[in-house]
Amino acid sequence: SDSYSVGLSLWEIVTGENVAEYREKTNHEDVLDHPLLKLNSDDENTLEDLVLKMLNPNTNERWDIEKGLNHKCLQNGESHDLDNI
Repeated sequence: SDSYSVGLSLWEIVTGENVAEYREKTNHEDVLDHPLLKLNSDDENTLEDLVLKMLNPNTNERWDIEKGLNHKCLQNGESHDLDNI
């Protein structure tokens, strides 16, 4: 789905690694095991949390694009303040 693809793109931003190369290097299909994702996974205000929600293997629980755009980590008041443009 599109939200999964966005999640993979965000995964690469957070980890600084290429998904395909990571899977090949580690023999893991599960990119959710990356140590950088686990580092802040308990904090709902982080980009790591958003990545985990966008890549949730359970498609019924996986966040869609709209929910992702409304994640707390993207709700920084400064980035949405028209006075700062």
